[in-house]
Amino acid sequence: MSERIKAEVELARTLYPALEYRDEGHWVRVPNFKLPEGWSIRQTELVFQFPQAGYPQTAFYGFYVESGIRFNGATPKNFTDPSPAKPPFARAWAFFSGNPDPWMPSPAIGAGSNVLSWLRSVSERFRQGVGSD
Repeated sequence: MSERIKAEVELARTLYPALEYRDEGHWVRVPNFKLPEGWSIRQTELVFQFPQAGYPQTAFYGFYVESGIRFNGATPKNFTDPSPAKPPFARAWAFFSGNPDPWMPSPAIGAGSNVLSWLRSVSERFRQGVGSD
């Protein structure tokens, strides 16, 4: 694991202490990720992957949640269920596509975009409900 990813994983654990990181493939699993009102479940397993090359200049892309999730009975936008790819964690997965916006990393982890800003953008996506095009 690169020093940057290692430092960011530790940073993320300050807010998500149960976070699991797998060095092979740079996968992250956040159990019990809380969802706002309107979602069919109150929390989900959240899985994402650090970019395979060029991180942190290359931004995160998309995240996985448990299959079957809906917002007020509707299928979210930019969402594929079941997911075409399979994370290395046992369950049926669905995939939300998208990038964090904006993504402006800095050599100093706390001075620019990082894994916590990615997780904030994921939380914001859930606050949007079904989402926009």
